[in-house]
Amino acid sequence: MTRASRMSRKTGDLHTFTCTQCGQDAATIELLDASLPIDFGPGPTDEVMTISLNGPEPRWRLDWLGVASGEATPDIASLLEGTEIDPLVLAAHDWQLGAFCCRRCTQNYCSTCWRKWPVFDSDGSGWFEGTRGICPGGHEQALED
Repeated sequence: MTRASRMSRKTGDLHTFTCTQCGQDAATIELLDASLPIDFGPGPTDEVMTISLNGPEPRWRLDWLGVASGEATPDIASLLEGTEIDPLVLAAHDWQLGAFCCRRCTQNYCSTCWRKWPVFDSDGSGWFEGTRGICPGGHEQALED
């Protein structure tokens, strides 16, 4: 298999990043109009979950370890309006938006190809602190918090 490009490919408003290891989609991200409901996909009983934010600011929707959404700063909105995105440039603005790309080997990996584990607070409270992972190249990094 040829090595996948780290850059996104854009279809409509959706940027898709390909996993270097298996060739499947590693992550997708898109810019959304905050006045419209955001589709978070099927819930536990397969009903489609949507959230209406009714805000004036544009938002992003990232499908990576799950579905996440956040306010798009002007810089992030500008990147998402482009034809392709380098996930390392995206991560420079918000590290979690490019966490699927290993910062050491600079390759994209899907959530299946990362060996990942949850991290909990060590003070005994048991609070979820985030997810860490090791890419197929053996590099460890934070994947979400």
